[in-house]
Amino acid sequence: MSTTIRIVPCTPDEVFVPVDQSSFVDGLRIPFDVFAKDRNIIKFLFSKNTVFCDIAREILAMQSLTEFFIKERDLADYHNFRKMAKVIREDRGQRVLFEDYSYHKERSFILRRDLITADVATKLRIGILKFPTFGEIPLIEDLTGELIVKKIKDLEYDIVIPVSKLDAYETYLSGLREDPVFEKHFLMRELLKIKTQRLFSDVSNDDYLDDLIEATIEMSQFIIDHKHLVVQMTCSHLYDFYLYVHSVNVMLLSAVLGSNLGIPRDEITPLSIGAILHDIGKTTIANDLLDKAGNLSSEEHSIYQGYALKSVEILNGMKKVPAEAIEIAKFHQGKLTGSGITDNRAPLIARIVGLTNAYDTMVSNKIKSPKKKAFEALDILRQEKNHYDEMVMETFIRIFS
Repeated sequence: MSTTIRIVPCTPDEVFVPVDQSSFVDGLRIPFDVFAKDRNIIKFLFSKNTVFCDIAREILAMQSLTEFFIKERDLADYHNFRKMAKVIREDRGQRVLFEDYSYHKERSFILRRDLITADVATKLRIGILKFPTFGEIPLIEDLTGELIVKKIKDLEYDIVIPVSKLDAYETYLSGLREDPVFEKHFLMRELLKIKTQRLFSDVSNDDYLDDLIEATIEMSQFIIDHKHLVVQMTCSHLYDFYLYVHSVNVMLLSAVLGSNLGIPRDEITPLSIGAILHDIGKTTIANDLLDKAGNLSSEEHSIYQGYALKSVEILNGMKKVPAEAIEIAKFHQGKLTGSGITDNRAPLIARIVGLTNAYDTMVSNKIKSPKKKAFEALDILRQEKNHYDEMVMETFIRIFS
């Protein structure tokens, strides 16, 4: 990904040639540096391997940047790039764009858009993500302000930053916890997302596990006392599916559902830990398979089908994970394993997560698979009532319908 536009005039001995930005195809990495003319000065804009997109053009236009250049020595790469773009448009487009999109998605972290400020936008290399588009939003630091921040918040894209910027984003969020302008529960949820993503990127890291368990306990106890907040906390306007976001949603829904079913407060903790870790086995599956739309090959299906057993294997190696959490991973997905939530051996907490997992999966977007509205998902659950615990189902529908 590129850096934000640097306010640095180029050296006078460089030779630049103008290029047509319409030749930049969404989803393709640009194999040369690009420059812009600002107030009659040619300035560095974004670096080689940046992925450009329509919204980047729009943001640049808002900043009155309309003339773009490359170095003369990059002309051959530019002409080859235009040929490649034509091939992408006419032939291999979807497959190539999907692979490139999946690559960038794995290296990006989705933000909650109402926490975005001008400071975040300029310092954390903010970008957008929505199949087939990935691109950093170029911002000139002295031109960023409320107008551009509002524009970013209104975009029909997922707003992301590089995973490499997570530490800086966490520091920023932690500093807002005492700011009355930002609601505490949204900050807590965003911090929990960060800790979940970290562990999922390195499941053998004990420090990441400790941080996630501590944050999960804090969040579960908070949500028991503030049940009315769960809907707005799980309603994210997402345009794609993110495993760590889904896991946090399932944890929130499960904690509220378990509390309403009369599960004691101290037993909500292992339920919440199991809920947030129920899909950890999916971290062993490549993103391009996890995100794939359409039918899987027999080999791909076999790999995907084994994720529940992988979850159990991973959790068995984590000494601080309660046994109840492992039971949830083992039994929550009856349709997948063949012996799950409809099995009499499945404990109540696994039946709870089995239902909340199914619901959140349906109301989450996936590539080429639009999310269902809440009432549609609840109707499907009613139709499939034989797959779920009747008491759990009735309580869930009463809470969320």
